[in-house]
Amino acid sequence: MALYIFGIGGTGARVLKAFTFLMASGMSVENTEAVIPILIDPDTANGDLTRTIEILKAYQTVQRTAGSTSGFFGTAVKSLNEQGDGGGAEDQFRFDLEGVTGKRFKEFIDYEGMNRANRALASLLYSEKNLASDMQVGFKGNPHIGSAVLNKMRESALFQKFAAALNENDRVFIISSIFGGTGAAGFPILVKNIRSADAGIPNHARLREVPMGAVTVLPYFDVDGSSGKTVIDSNSFIAKTKDALAYYAQNLTSEAAPRLNALYYIGDNLGNTQAGADGAQQQRNKAHFIELAAAMAIFDFMRIDRGALRVDDGIVQSPRYLEYGLKDTTSPVRFGHFGARSRAATAKALTQYYLFLRFFRDFYATQDEGPWAKDEDGKLLRKNLNARFVESLSSLNGYYEQWIEEMEQTGIGFRPFKRTVGDADILKIVEGFEEKPGFLALKGLKKYVDTLNSIVRQENRGQNPQAKLLSLFQKTTTALVDERIRL
Repeated sequence: MALYIFGIGGTGARVLKAFTFLMASGMSVENTEAVIPILIDPDTANGDLTRTIEILKAYQTVQRTAGSTSGFFGTAVKSLNEQGDGGGAEDQFRFDLEGVTGKRFKEFIDYEGMNRANRALASLLYSEKNLASDMQVGFKGNPHIGSAVLNKMRESALFQKFAAALNENDRVFIISSIFGGTGAAGFPILVKNIRSADAGIPNHARLREVPMGAVTVLPYFDVDGSSGKTVIDSNSFIAKTKDALAYYAQNLTSEAAPRLNALYYIGDNLGNTQAGADGAQQQRNKAHFIELAAAMAIFDFMRIDRGALRVDDGIVQSPRYLEYGLKDTTSPVRFGHFGARSRAATAKALTQYYLFLRFFRDFYATQDEGPWAKDEDGKLLRKNLNARFVESLSSLNGYYEQWIEEMEQTGIGFRPFKRTVGDADILKIVEGFEEKPGFLALKGLKKYVDTLNSIVRQENRGQNPQAKLLSLFQKTTTALVDERIRL
């Protein structure tokens, strides 16, 4: 059983980044044995895309070195290369759009090779600026350009490989924005290519009936165009969203022929301003709470029982349409604003991982004289941990901290942690949830270390050091959150 996640465009990459951090934090992706991310973006140097790929690679190294199957890093992540006969997915997780690199849009559609009537039609549909667009930096908020390019996706070797690798109990999930160019165009085309697969596509019958969910992200930021570095106009986002929703209603969610088993909608008021950039490394938007909430939709979709995900020849039976809401819209958002299910799953997992991250970064070197580190002949002494594991874990943790910090600063603002607390207050780290010790009980870091020393005696013997580390800290932080923080 595998979950294929298509992240389309910059928003797709950012939501997939949040999803990876939630998996690292121990959230379980139910009904699957592996997650296979596939990032689709013609802008191969896009800063959001390259950062997400780096995070996925670090996650892979940590998970595989430890061999984790539950808790922190408990879900395997594979590339499409690893499915079937290998080959096809360039850069491990990136879908290489063929015929885009180094071309203007007019070259892609062979404008000069058209007859007079077809050139006139193309000129009617596309402005001179559209025709001169450099596709190597994406579609710059133009879904009509994206549609023409992405419509050829089904002919690509990689789509054929995806189709051939699909098994009976697999699922598909698609992440996209509705107000840009790549995501708004790519989402309905990808759904069409899957649900309308013909006999020329491997496993075409299975594709037509694979359980499929999606999250479509409505406008949640605007773009500062004052620098002159972008042609994207965020004043058009709402109009584009209305047009796209009307199209989706007719082609994806109609009562007569619904195409998705579950479609999640999410957005925010505009006002979260991002620096304008038309692509490449300059497009590196700050993280936003909306992307975290969108990532939660994937876990929700995977909890649905397989029997409730019926599809008959491309037509979904009993589709679901969902939105995400908070108990309170006060800014900044904290865990207390989450509903009961989000708090029990997401808030607890994020808190546990952040407690682990802080200990690993700030206290590991000074606290490794205790029984927890010296158990099994010092297995958890830092010198005994795999060097690649430590490097990848530290890299991912750095991105994780950056992610938390950026979410504090953008849009609605998400501030779950007191990130500057010291050792005495480490268990007071969650905003709005104070540590609740007894009068004479150990507190802060002393309680943390005491719990490590107690739980290490319950650990299975014979694990490799990396597996033991992740297991011990997952169980320890579970006990600390349940006993002291009580989310």
